Amino acid sequence: MSAIALKEWASVIAAMLDGAQVVMLRKGGIGEKRFDVPHREFVLLPTHVHQRQELLVPAARDAYADLIGVTEEPDRVDLQAWCRVAAVHEVSTQAELDALVPYHVLGPDYAAQRLRWRPRHPLMAIVARVHRITPPLGLDVTGDMRGCRSWIEVVHDLPVEDPVMGDDAFAEVVREVASALAAARPMPGEHAAALGEPARMAYTDYFDAVLAELAPDWAVAECRLTVDDPLRLVDARVALARANGRPTVGQSDHDFAITMARTQGRGALPGVVRSALRTLDDRGVTGRIWVGAAYDALRPAPAHRYGP
Repeated sequence: MSAIALKEWASVIAAMLDGAQVVMLRKGGIGEKRFDVPHREFVLLPTHVHQRQELLVPAARDAYADLIGVTEEPDRVDLQAWCRVAAVHEVSTQAELDALVPYHVLGPDYAAQRLRWRPRHPLMAIVARVHRITPPLGLDVTGDMRGCRSWIEVVHDLPVEDPVMGDDAFAEVVREVASALAAARPMPGEHAAALGEPARMAYTDYFDAVLAELAPDWAVAECRLTVDDPLRLVDARVALARANGRPTVGQSDHDFAITMARTQGRGALPGVVRSALRTLDDRGVTGRIWVGAAYDALRPAPAHRYGP
């Protein structure tokens, strides 16, 4: 049998096994066009290249100095951890990144560098429950496992559950992370005005900025939309129906998803999306819209069951 593995620094894996890190911040390797989280369960494959002391917080530098000191990839590694994903959040601002400081061991400068790299793509914050693998599973590192790739396939079954954190403690962390990110995002217009801050932009203004930032050859864009007031979610659902806005099911950092496409048949046309957003603005619904992922014509998005 085979399992999916996510490559991660050995020092970070050790921190996750110690309970010092519960959020992984990822944008993919240099050889990858973008980073996705298509798997909800995966093994953590330790790597050593690129990890350096100055890229971690001081406590982690001291605790994992032996692992950081290994600078070359070994021919054989021990798999000591596997993960089950509880939530994935898209991080696009420094304020959101700052809110995650208590939940990872990356140094603040390096975390900010990851955020700025490939600015059209959000930084993915993966909230994962870590399980120990006891005893560790030995794995020969083959040539196809090396290089700047995030996901690989390994010949191992996922071991039995042995979580580092208890059920209640981990559930609380999941809630804390979601709340911290929500608090770090821009305030609704009326709250901002009360505090003397600039009012929240209209959805159509956000949308115009989104279109301006897309690459010239974009073909399909997966848009994410939040609504500030939960009592207005029904109004938003009605207004977004024309653009096939899909309500989010379960825990997420957005309330609706919209597949937008330049050509009819792959998603809602930009004009249709903007018209739906204008209705939200006219009805006084506030929130934010951004692009979670964009595809060009040479790498089209998978066909969507909701249609255009």
